[in-house]
Amino acid sequence: MKKLTYIFVIFSILFSCEDVIDIELNEADPRLVIEASIDWFKNTTGNEQSIKLSLSAPFFDESTPPGNDAVIEITDTNNNTFNFIEDGNTGIYRNTNFIPVIDQDYTLTINYNGDTYSATENLKSVVPIDFIEQNNEGGFSGEDIELKAFYTDPANIDNYYFFEFITEISVVPDLDVFDDT
Repeated sequence: MKKLTYIFVIFSILFSCEDVIDIELNEADPRLVIEASIDWFKNTTGNEQSIKLSLSAPFFDESTPPGNDAVIEITDTNNNTFNFIEDGNTGIYRNTNFIPVIDQDYTLTINYNGDTYSATENLKSVVPIDFIEQNNEGGFSGEDIELKAFYTDPANIDNYYFFEFITEISVVPDLDVFDDT
């Protein structure tokens, strides 16, 4: 009888049922989501830039609708204007004649559905990476890959560093921001 009780307990643990819990989430009207940055990669001219517009969506939706039919431009301090044109109906707006200049201010202006969004930022250079160290036995499991980037941070200037880790395993890149402390 003891053996049968153990088998029954193990059987019930292995094949226990799960309760489905429906979560009622508040929904709001869609809001514009803007993904914009000036990216100038080493050994390129930096002339190809893109801005992505999408709309917020309910949490359980598998896709987000694109922000179509916007008018987007970036203006530099010399009043050069760079117009961004939508690529089909993707919500991705592109410009192929952008001229990036380090330490210059750029103003982004977006007109979408009668609303105007604007932001100004200064294009900063990044310090070069001195070297990268890889540990293939890292993390909690001892099987994760750890990367350490070494660079010389300028003294007495508050800096923040943005790292984008792209792998073939994950569709979405891992983004991290570090300060210089």
